[in-house]
Amino acid sequence: MRMLMRPAKIRMKREIAVLLAVIFALALVIRFAPMSTHEHPIGVDAYYHFRQAEAFKNGFVFYDNLSFGGRAYVYEPTFHIFLAAVSAATFLPVETVAPIIVTLIGSLTVIVVFFITRRVSKNDSAALLSAALFAVVPVFVWKTASTTLLTSVDIFLLSLSLLFLLRRDEKQYIVTSVVLFLFSPAVGVLAMCLNAFYLRPKWTKTEYVWLAFLIVFVIFSLQFFQAFNSVYISKDIPADVQRSLNENIGLSDYLFRLNVFVIGLGALGLYLSRKRAKELLPLLLILIVMFVSLVSGFLETDRALVYLAVPLAVFAGVGAYELVKREKLMVLLLLAALAVSIFFGVIALGNLEWSAIPNSEYSALEWLRNNSPEISMILGTPVEGHWIAYVAVRKNVIDTHLLGAVNFTERFDDVMAMYRTDDRTLRERLFEKYDVAYVLYSDRFALSEFSIERFRSYQPVYQKGFTVVYKVM
Repeated sequence: MRMLMRPAKIRMKREIAVLLAVIFALALVIRFAPMSTHEHPIGVDAYYHFRQAEAFKNGFVFYDNLSFGGRAYVYEPTFHIFLAAVSAATFLPVETVAPIIVTLIGSLTVIVVFFITRRVSKNDSAALLSAALFAVVPVFVWKTASTTLLTSVDIFLLSLSLLFLLRRDEKQYIVTSVVLFLFSPAVGVLAMCLNAFYLRPKWTKTEYVWLAFLIVFVIFSLQFFQAFNSVYISKDIPADVQRSLNENIGLSDYLFRLNVFVIGLGALGLYLSRKRAKELLPLLLILIVMFVSLVSGFLETDRALVYLAVPLAVFAGVGAYELVKREKLMVLLLLAALAVSIFFGVIALGNLEWSAIPNSEYSALEWLRNNSPEISMILGTPVEGHWIAYVAVRKNVIDTHLLGAVNFTERFDDVMAMYRTDDRTLRERLFEKYDVAYVLYSDRFALSEFSIERFRSYQPVYQKGFTVVYKVM
């Protein structure tokens, strides 16, 4: 594969650097805001990552004693090893340092998007517009705002590999893609496939056929690596859980999650760049692959959307710059669009509240850690499973880690029955089946089908606010 000569580096003007720093600072403020307004780290999966990273500090992990009552450790270990290493290097607990470092890494994608757009458009103003719009895309905010998600690392490394590829820096591109593969094999395969055909000076009709084949190959590669996840290899996942991952959302949700201005301006920028399709092939490949993965359900809805947001924001910057350049009135309209985008980006933070552990529930879990036998099995909903395992350091009946989950439908239905059924005999038979010793009832159950009245006959051993712990065996 013949490398093309790299263009000379373009110096960045000081005022551009200052404006980029301001945009990045805004992105950080928005993302670290939840950390400053909650006493405990936010996130559901975050507590799973905290626990596994702490375990890796004591050696390699092969078995998880607490999840689902005990099962094999099934996860790409690189993320947990990385968090464990950062914790050891900083002498800080994982739960303290992990949200900071992961949020910082995800936020750095804003700067990478700036340099991608700068490379594509050869214009600093367009690059600034892309960075500003991308920084507040709601789905990007959700995935990178203090929640300690692997997606924060994925999106940064994928964008960085794309930047190196556009710059024709093959060594850096390969290294970044390999590192990405270690963190997330499915996304790493996508990054590696972006290079195919891109560096060839001439294309034949046969190669266009191969390009179509490549797109299909990448999509099915994503499906193959996701097959490690029981969501995809098992019919054992309840329909409502499936829908929560691969949501059938409406047009208004897409317009909000990706930002209507990013979509509109991105479409304009894509049209204006139509004559440079070969040059911009990696960006177009991501657009195509993620769009197909989204509509086919190969990837979780929000995960596919956040990957899709990168090329869309790049083209949005190009489109926005053309509007500003051609019509003075458009400057005011664009400023209004940026203001509204920032507003929606901040509003998006409200969607993270459901994943924040209430103080009353945290206190109840601390009580269980200090007052229940170490072998106790605690019943909670899937959302609370990781909190039970990390904070209470006790076995949970179920949690949201579906990778390698066995008999998930049966377990899920049994958990719902234990909370919902009016048949006390059935409930106690299920308690015995899973060896449940304590039941966690929190204020998030303020629904008729989760009525606390069903547990009044059991012994309450702890209560704070609406959160109650019942001893049942």
